[in-house]
Amino acid sequence: MSTGSIEYRWSKMLSNSDVNRNEKHSRNLLSFAKGSIMKDIDDVRNKMMGNENWQQENTSGQPSECVEIKFDVQLPKLPTETHILKVWHVPHREAGQNNYTTSLQWNPALSSRLRANDYSQHWCIIDKSASGNYSLTITDKEPTPRSIGFLD
Repeated sequence: MSTGSIEYRWSKMLSNSDVNRNEKHSRNLLSFAKGSIMKDIDDVRNKMMGNENWQQENTSGQPSECVEIKFDVQLPKLPTETHILKVWHVPHREAGQNNYTTSLQWNPALSSRLRANDYSQHWCIIDKSASGNYSLTITDKEPTPRSIGFLD
């Protein structure tokens, strides 16, 4: 996988909850957890998506931010499609415990595809190109490198 024009990359192995296969409820969210690929819990918001047009919102009565971003989405064995997805930054979730504060909300079409196909234990790769375009790829292959622009 060429990474020449990629400015930022974040990746994660998907859980049942990430792909709406949790039997108790559907979150419709992919959390940008810190893991070992970011220095700070807010890196996706502040670095990868820092130049986006964030709008002030309230979540559970607390201040938060939201932005809609166009992603080229590639799912296994399907053609690439463009989806507008919301990204939420909710600082009060952190609560001094290093919990995730930023998440991507699946739109209804993508949520349905994720639920219909079991992509748990697949990798989700979110790239931002140097030109500012975003892509989201779900694959069974671990990306190399797993992160670009966060720990550099």
